This record gives sequence, C-alpha cells and structure tokens, in this order.
Amino acid sequence: MHPSDPYETTDPTMKQEKKPWLYISFWVVFFVSPVVFGFLGYQWLPDESYDPRRHELISGVDVSTRYEEKGVRPTLWRSKETMEVFGPSAFMEHRNSERYRLTVVGFGYGLLGCLAFSLRALNTNSQPFLQAVGGSLLLNTAVAAYVFLST
Repeated sequence: MHPSDPYETTDPTMKQEKKPWLYISFWVVFFVSPVVFGFLGYQWLPDESYDPRRHELISGVDVSTRYEEKGVRPTLWRSKETMEVFGPSAFMEHRNSERYRLTVVGFGYGLLGCLAFSLRALNTNSQPFLQAVGGSLLLNTAVAAYVFLST
C-alpha cells in the first residue's frame, strides 16, 4: 500500500473501490444524457411562444429592465398561415401537463441516481446504506418539488 495512492485506505472496515473509473463514467453519462437527449426539458407546442417570423403581434405589454432595456411582452399573436389567435392562456393545459411530466420523469431519473449513490455506499462501506438512501431520496424529493413549483 503506497501512502500517496488515493484509493488505498488504512481503515480495515472500509472496502476499496475496485473500479473508480466506472463510477465516474456513470455520473458523467448520468448528467450529460438529459442535456444530449432532452428528456428533462420542456416540450414546447408549435405556436406556444411568439415568433415574429411565423406570427403577427396583436397586442403586447411594454416592459423594461433595470438596465433601461425596453421591449414588448406578447399577450396575443396570430399565426400568419392559419390566422388562428394565440395567447398564454391558450396553453395552460399543456403547461400543467408538462409540469407533471417533468416532475415525474425527473423524480424517476433521480431515483436512478439515488440507487447508484446508495449502492456505492454499500459497496465501499463509506457510510451506512440507509443513511445514503435517505439522504439521496431527500435530495431527489427536494429537486422534484422545486421543479414542480417552478414550472
């Protein structure tokens, strides 16, 4: 046992992790996958937001920021193709369904992370298994609650 080796331990109760690269690879894939595949992203409907190339602005509210930037927040817009009128209230049902979808999918995906974290704790004896499960489930529940309340 070399003293500069970070994977060696002098505590006989702690098991050595045999393949730390596997654990690191799992977490890299775990955090990159939602970005690459987009399954934890809001799925917009085609006319849900105002696009000046596809829509004609009917009405809007003047807004400004504390940096003196001014603009218009669209409140009603019309499709140039179908002449159908849209506004934020027309998409409330979709937004509510996306809120539930994002919360459930995110919580389920977080359970996969909880399982990986807890199994590593069990494998290495770095902390009690139930403590690892409880802490990771608490974090997962807090993140899911934040997603539900913020969307």
